[in-house]
Amino acid sequence: MHFKLLRLLSFSLLLSVLTPALYAQTTCNYTLVMRDIWGDGWNGGFMDITSGADSYTFSLATGFVDTVTFEINAGEPLIIEWTNVAFLGEVGYELFNNVGTTVSFAAAPMMPPSGVLYTGVGECVTCSKPTSVLLENVWDTYAKLRWTTDPNGPSPAQQYLVIYGPQGFDPAVAGEGDTLTTSQLKITLTGLQKKTWYDAYVVQDCGLTDGYSSLAGPVSFETYWTKDVGIAGIVAPLSGCDLGLDTVKVLLKNYGAAPQSLIPFRYTVNGEEVNIPKPADGFYTGVLGKDSSEVVFFETVFDFSEPGEYIIVAYTKFTGDEDLANDTFTYRFNNYLLSPYTQNFEDWNGGWSTTGDNNLTSWAYGTPNKAGIPTVTTGQNAWVTNLTAPYLPNEQSYLESPCFDFTELGYDPVITFSIAHLIESGYDGAWLEVSTDDGANWQKVGAINEGLNWYNEDVQNGPQIGEAWSGNSNGWQTARHFLTGTAGESRVKFRFAFASDQSAQLAGAAIDDVRIFPAFSKDLIGIRVNAESEQLECGLDNDLVTFTFLNAGNLEQSDFKVAYSINGGTPVIEDYNGGISPDGVLSYTFNTTFNSVDAISVIKCWTILGGEFAPANDTATITINHLPLPAPFQENFEDQVIPAGWVTDGFVTNAHGNISYVLASNLYASNSDFSHELPRYGLIGAGDSLAFSYRVIDFVTGGPMALPLGSKIELQVSTDCGETYTTINTVNSTNHTPTLNLRTRTVSLAQYAGQAVKFRFLGTWTSGDFWVDLDNINLLSCAADMALTADVTPASPGQSNGVATVQVGLGNPPFIYNWSNGATTQTVEGLAIGTYTVTVNDAFGCSDTFEFSVGTSAVSAIDGLTAFNIQPNPTNGQVVLKVILEENAADLQVAVLNLLGQVIWEANASNTNQLLEQIDLSSAPDGMYLLRLTADGQVATKKVIKNR
Repeated sequence: MHFKLLRLLSFSLLLSVLTPALYAQTTCNYTLVMRDIWGDGWNGGFMDITSGADSYTFSLATGFVDTVTFEINAGEPLIIEWTNVAFLGEVGYELFNNVGTTVSFAAAPMMPPSGVLYTGVGECVTCSKPTSVLLENVWDTYAKLRWTTDPNGPSPAQQYLVIYGPQGFDPAVAGEGDTLTTSQLKITLTGLQKKTWYDAYVVQDCGLTDGYSSLAGPVSFETYWTKDVGIAGIVAPLSGCDLGLDTVKVLLKNYGAAPQSLIPFRYTVNGEEVNIPKPADGFYTGVLGKDSSEVVFFETVFDFSEPGEYIIVAYTKFTGDEDLANDTFTYRFNNYLLSPYTQNFEDWNGGWSTTGDNNLTSWAYGTPNKAGIPTVTTGQNAWVTNLTAPYLPNEQSYLESPCFDFTELGYDPVITFSIAHLIESGYDGAWLEVSTDDGANWQKVGAINEGLNWYNEDVQNGPQIGEAWSGNSNGWQTARHFLTGTAGESRVKFRFAFASDQSAQLAGAAIDDVRIFPAFSKDLIGIRVNAESEQLECGLDNDLVTFTFLNAGNLEQSDFKVAYSINGGTPVIEDYNGGISPDGVLSYTFNTTFNSVDAISVIKCWTILGGEFAPANDTATITINHLPLPAPFQENFEDQVIPAGWVTDGFVTNAHGNISYVLASNLYASNSDFSHELPRYGLIGAGDSLAFSYRVIDFVTGGPMALPLGSKIELQVSTDCGETYTTINTVNSTNHTPTLNLRTRTVSLAQYAGQAVKFRFLGTWTSGDFWVDLDNINLLSCAADMALTADVTPASPGQSNGVATVQVGLGNPPFIYNWSNGATTQTVEGLAIGTYTVTVNDAFGCSDTFEFSVGTSAVSAIDGLTAFNIQPNPTNGQVVLKVILEENAADLQVAVLNLLGQVIWEANASNTNQLLEQIDLSSAPDGMYLLRLTADGQVATKKVIKNR
């Protein structure tokens, strides 16, 4: 049968034609290889193989590997089923057909669990396919293929068919590709198109009796252009400290299929064409064969003595070149650099280089993409210890800068850079070194408590590297330090060093945005502000402020003033009479205190130094929130986690007979008490109460249990932020009724009206072994504002198809809704353009009313705003914002503000009519916030409630 005619049949017909030859043998032998990576066999696991009416059971009794053969029935169903007993991760297998082709396999530890591993049809191959199909060579319009055949195959080849066509073609589809026939183990494909990708397959023809083999391939290849030369690289000059007149050397390459000569080539320096005398220079007269290259140089030298970065662009000017894309090569290098210097590594690697002891270095230039090293601070590129994987074990590597000349500087310059690191704390680390003799000798720059964000650990384990950056920086930081001892030097280099030991390897370090510049003589920089109450839940009547600042100037400073203000109020100004040297870091605690109790305090600190050169960086600010959480609150534990701010030794579960999730504690001889401490809430109203549900369950029987004498559950209240507690309700043996159901208690809080309080549940054990389950802990209160908002879908002009859903920020569920149109559900449909009100009543009798509009002004005064939705609201931290403008695009700005008007989150989007943004408020204190949307000067706002 002529194979090209065969390929005109459909794929299904092709299979039916091959089937008689494929199954000419009714039976043949398959081979099963059984493996176990631990060498103790399959530990009772076994494999059932069924071929038609025949079945076999195999197992690896012991050892690492065993091989068995068995007979299968051609054309009959073939099924492999696995039964696992133990140690699934050790097991593997591979099944081969009668010509040694893999039919099915699984390698440890990826073996599937018990079940069917393979379902197919048994095949007895009568014509094995060619092996080792290789591309021998390729040119512009022809290519050579070579292959081998299986000498142990079931039938010898009579001839071979080679099917080829454009890459991706289907050899079984009529009209796709071409076919050649040969009796040799090689072939030349001719008449190919230039610079085109092809696929080629080889089929063995075993004669009319045994038929054709399956396809071998594809082999993919791309043809060449005939005439194609270009510049593949520039090899000189190299970066250095004192370049002058130098020769430019390039790598000239023939990318085409035909040998080439008489090739003109040129170059530019920093965009300026270099005058090359023709044809004495810049003209290649040798012969470049296919795929060959040669280093050639320009006899015309160039003066590179000026300091700075250089860009050389070398290119060919070859008549008839069929691909101009590879004619040009751009090369960057440095002569000595001066201060000020800025390198953000976006255009190139900056001429920095990396080395390592024993050639071990993980430093790489590019875009980081791994956990622990976030995206770069600007642009996309940085220098990182491995872009996608951890650093190396036992690494001692360096990232080295180009050469700098600081001879004209009267004071040591400053280096700043962005650094991010996740390094094994205490064992591995990174640090900076400087050399003033072109890298012959190096010394470490700085120490802990110097400069800005400079070294955070003294690493004495592992390679004993001393003071360094180690541990987790939690993102990018800006580091700053003087390059001490470099002023007046002409051959300065610095390098980032990195060292690791044999144990854990983490993400490593990343460097970006390097700057070197002369410092001002007077420059104090505010670093951070701390308050004594910062880590406390409540504020202090006499709270202390500590201000940390850096002397970023090149002169020692003394006898200046420092100041702070609270929420923009009258500044507190005090004298500092000591001194601070360059790179010195000072923490000053003010003598004047402030009251931070029950308040949000924005603390702003700054220095006051006469003649300050950069007053904009003198300031640091912190916000501390000591407001109690708003009442009411409800907690039923159905989100299956301990609420934020709760301190408890219990856990959330729905076990031991619970029908919902509860906060559970097991009291017995070895665990005689429990404590559940809640955050502070307030202010309490005269009619407020605390409700909670509880039950006591026998640990052994799972049934209800009476509390033993002396055992008890206490509800306590603190008005002094947890310093002391008063018991206001007790469950004990005299008032507890055993039941499987939760029992509810409601306790009045009238005596705490006008105060902020903390609640605590205490459990005390005397005997027995029992569970105490708490649930539905609710502070029942009427908030001054229930924080009602509405998500509105506007109505179409002239139609009643608007939709509104009211959201309750604070309240005691369940809620009752009464709309001005008579509706009583949370969501109301069929609304026309107009103004509506909804009154919400909660289970405690609290009430609030909200008014809104439906129509083109449904959500705000922004023209064309059809959607301004936030979900969920209230939120525990993650909010999804959706904005839609029905008409023209606009520049959108979104900001979340606290009730002091301070922006805590913001985002911008240019020229758009849709915005979908996820807002993270998880680190913000609980309370009410305003979400402000601005579109081309028009503003809309919504309330956002954050709790838990």
